[in-house]
Amino acid sequence: MPDRLSEDAAWAFLADAPVGVFTTLRRDGMPMSFPVWFAVVDRTVCISTRPGQKKVARLRHDPRASFVAEAGTLAVDLKGVHLTGRVAFVEDPAEIERIADALEEKYLDLRTPEEKLPEAYQRRNTGRVLLRLVPDPKVLSWDFSGRYAGR
Repeated sequence: MPDRLSEDAAWAFLADAPVGVFTTLRRDGMPMSFPVWFAVVDRTVCISTRPGQKKVARLRHDPRASFVAEAGTLAVDLKGVHLTGRVAFVEDPAEIERIADALEEKYLDLRTPEEKLPEAYQRRNTGRVLLRLVPDPKVLSWDFSGRYAGR
């Protein structure tokens, strides 16, 4: 069995992870999972998306969701964190700005400058919706590095 990360270590791992997998539920209960960029703000996972995305409609119908981030390719490196919870739509202007700033800071070096995007994408990229996954109290994590230490 892998070691568990402390809660602080789990949130630090999430904050540094470049990509996570976000899962929502279709009306028929089938899970739909997609890779996302995200930021950790106040021990919640925050995601930006467009209003027309199907995940927005799914979350308005059923706010339950899960999120996982993992790292490592060899057994000695495997580490990850999994969260389940409910998604809240962020509507407070101050929180929108704070989360948008956190996302911008985290991905600044990975984004294509707006002026270099095709015009059609620039138009499509307006009117963002910010989502906040408020996790259940229990955070599931794994860290295999302790199993292989000294070998």
